[in-house]
Amino acid sequence: MKYHHHQSLLDMVQSKLGWWSAETSSTKLQEGSTSGDGHVDSDLSDRDTPSCTPVRTSSVSRCGRCWLRWYNCFCTEYLNSRQAYYHDRWDEIQDQYQVEIEIVMFYHAAELGRSANTAHVFEHLCEGITKVIIYGDQEKEEELFKRIVDGSEGKLSRPEHTCLLYPCNESISLNQWIDNHFHYDSNQSDFSSSMRSTPGKRPLVRMIILDGTYPRAKHMMKFFKACKREFDLERNHHLDFVQLDLDLDKGIKSAVAGVMFQPAKDKICSYQATVMAIRQLLHLIEVRYKIINNSRNPLMENISPPIIFSGTQMCSELDEDLNNWIVYILQQKIKYGKPTPRKSLTDVDNQLPDHLKDVLVSCTIL
Repeated sequence: MKYHHHQSLLDMVQSKLGWWSAETSSTKLQEGSTSGDGHVDSDLSDRDTPSCTPVRTSSVSRCGRCWLRWYNCFCTEYLNSRQAYYHDRWDEIQDQYQVEIEIVMFYHAAELGRSANTAHVFEHLCEGITKVIIYGDQEKEEELFKRIVDGSEGKLSRPEHTCLLYPCNESISLNQWIDNHFHYDSNQSDFSSSMRSTPGKRPLVRMIILDGTYPRAKHMMKFFKACKREFDLERNHHLDFVQLDLDLDKGIKSAVAGVMFQPAKDKICSYQATVMAIRQLLHLIEVRYKIINNSRNPLMENISPPIIFSGTQMCSELDEDLNNWIVYILQQKIKYGKPTPRKSLTDVDNQLPDHLKDVLVSCTIL
């Protein structure tokens, strides 16, 4: 990989991961979590461990999965059972929509251990479709870019299409991205083959989510721009920047408004943005499924795909789980809320929803 991160970033990542390993491991590290060659290991938790049992020890301070202190651990309280639920639901969704979905959570190392972080909650709930990379893990970054190129050029057993969710001047709408990559043929015998898929092989849609403060996310976006040039990813739209199809004039209320400040009306937390992107993606697939079937039989004007458990339904449940997470961290007094909005944010609705006001009142925070 020709592109190299600045040594100061690598040192910061190594230091942060060393701290994180010490916080979450029963065996504390003395020198950080890197190998002798300087490789950064960005595995955040033991993936072979099905659940977290909050047992107090002299060395373990935090749960490696929900990131909370052992005495606040949300895993056994809620997350583990929901994770098993979504594992089955994702299998159903991908079977019905005939597409594989992969979410790459691209974390800035400064996010590790932040109780207000929401991306790791989605990662925990949807482990089956989520991969994790820490910004600065050059081995995993290079592996990702090679996979993007090989998948786009048909070198793998199935087509893979990758986008990065980030609003900038070169971003296209998710709707346009679908049109660019999925070329439907009404003469095809099934939905998956009409998406240029090898028979029996469903295409994969990979969505990269940048998780960090907005200045840090912008810095990571510039890294991807540099790598697009290095790996020639601009050719044939190997990697496009996409943005949600939103009414930017109206904006959207952040799910964590009132708990944390929403910096702008079009800026929301990583969990919420990920779920909105998945909802829009699956909706677009449903719409195109109707187009294919209507072209085969014009008399069937309102035909829909055989959706038993819809993507909209699942995304609504994911939204509810984010709300449950927010309620939990308020009840545990991990966060105290920010009921008074900043005067500078005149165009942003940072007021607490009524149900969260009730939570704060019940916790005697307000």
